[in-house]
Amino acid sequence: MMQLKTLEQKTKLHLKGFKLDKANLKKGLWSFAITFISIGIFSEHVHFIKSPTDSLPQRYFVQFPKFTPKKGDLTVVYNGFYKGKIIKRIIGTAGDQVSADARGNIFINQEKVGKVCERTEFCATQSDVPNGVKNGVQAGGNDAITLTAIKPQLIPEGRVFLHSTHPKSFDSRYQEVGLVAVSDLEGKVVGIV
Repeated sequence: MMQLKTLEQKTKLHLKGFKLDKANLKKGLWSFAITFISIGIFSEHVHFIKSPTDSLPQRYFVQFPKFTPKKGDLTVVYNGFYKGKIIKRIIGTAGDQVSADARGNIFINQEKVGKVCERTEFCATQSDVPNGVKNGVQAGGNDAITLTAIKPQLIPEGRVFLHSTHPKSFDSRYQEVGLVAVSDLEGKVVGIV
């Protein structure tokens, strides 16, 4: 009982200088409203995401969904074949020429950007498969799937070539990703760690 009286006395001392009047109430409501609105705006314009694969040197990213990415920027897009989002860099835009040689090397405007793997295990390891099974391949299994190399072509208006420097990256080198519609890109992404 003694502790309760001591607590009451301390509380009275802390509140002694505080007066609950219209001015203080108004300041408190304005502070709450500004904080609430700021959090709402911030969460709509900035997202923190993690890459489930090691195809990029960073694993954690800040996504700006309202920013339009341009050539050289990282972006994120949903891929139906992978059944998930992939984070890649835009290296080819409208008017760029995609070509290939007999050894499976892929070029953008005659500059080598990577090589197509005949068979890939991009989805056969647990770190690459968020739910353990992807396209019928069990995570951790020895199964590999065959992907189809992109065909030589001029990148049309409204499409981009997405890429990662990792040799086994699942990107626009394969028709299963292909040239991605600009309208499908989910903003600009910046690697943080």
